[in-house]
Amino acid sequence: METLVCQVLLLYFQTASDDDSSCHLHVPHRYSAEMRKKSRLVNMGVIPEHPSTTAGVIRITDVLQKYVPQMENGQLYTVPCHRDALTMERIIDAKRARAAGHTKLERLEGVEPVPQEFHKRGIMLQDTLNSLFDARSAVERGTLFNMKNVFNHRNLKKHVMGNFNHVDDFMHFVTDAMICYLALQLCSLNSLDEPLTMHVTQLAKAIVAQVWLQLPMTDIADVLDAEVGSPQPSPFDDDDDSFMYPFCICQEDKGTEMIECDNLQCAGSWFHLECMNVSESGIPEGAWFCSEDCKSSNISWSLCNGCGNDDAKDHIFDYSKTVLW
Repeated sequence: METLVCQVLLLYFQTASDDDSSCHLHVPHRYSAEMRKKSRLVNMGVIPEHPSTTAGVIRITDVLQKYVPQMENGQLYTVPCHRDALTMERIIDAKRARAAGHTKLERLEGVEPVPQEFHKRGIMLQDTLNSLFDARSAVERGTLFNMKNVFNHRNLKKHVMGNFNHVDDFMHFVTDAMICYLALQLCSLNSLDEPLTMHVTQLAKAIVAQVWLQLPMTDIADVLDAEVGSPQPSPFDDDDDSFMYPFCICQEDKGTEMIECDNLQCAGSWFHLECMNVSESGIPEGAWFCSEDCKSSNISWSLCNGCGNDDAKDHIFDYSKTVLW
């Protein structure tokens, strides 16, 4: 990550005169030497089989296996076969159908279905927009929807696979912009034209440390230290009279359908449909608030002073950090 941040900083900033730090344009890994070599393309032609049937996929995989090299001991190398999600499922089904084969070739081993980079990136981008791209935040400065309007990305839509290139370009733009803005703050600069006051590698480390998601190490340690076979009492144990159910106005665990209040400050958070007089068919597609008070006091992205702790929680910073991560 530090290498990627370095690349962005060198693209937009002037380095200090005494900065002799270097930044690799290529992120080194164990196969760097092999990947410098030119790939050999092999034209396999057209395989006249139906790719939407299990029998067709089996025959197609049989053809692909001819290109899988073998080790000296006869074992097959594993060759990734990049496909979209639907074709991956079909190859997996074909492998299951041939699982009882006597040889590795009969079991279709050696050809391993993996998601195409395009589809994998599309899924990740869609998860990002689902979580952080909201039309209700259009007037909140610094949100993705706000930046879409301010910087005139009119072609951007929430459905990623329908406008993949627009979403990809927009997220690159936002990432570069947030890295530069954080660099300005850390170096106490006012403009991109001013030279950096920190070495690029040091600044990249500081930026990564700023946005790195911290794991709850104390909770993880508690789990690791727990004795196997000595289950701890659950805080949701019905036999514990001291426990009070933290959700809904009834404060009872009914096990029925619930709905979440969209106000970040709501004390109840989740409510039973019957307690709110809401039917399953009447659940709204957009925001829902448990009361008029929650609706009028809703704070979506700004500074919140009443989220259950004494310290003010800066939701703007948390949102920006999540976007950059």
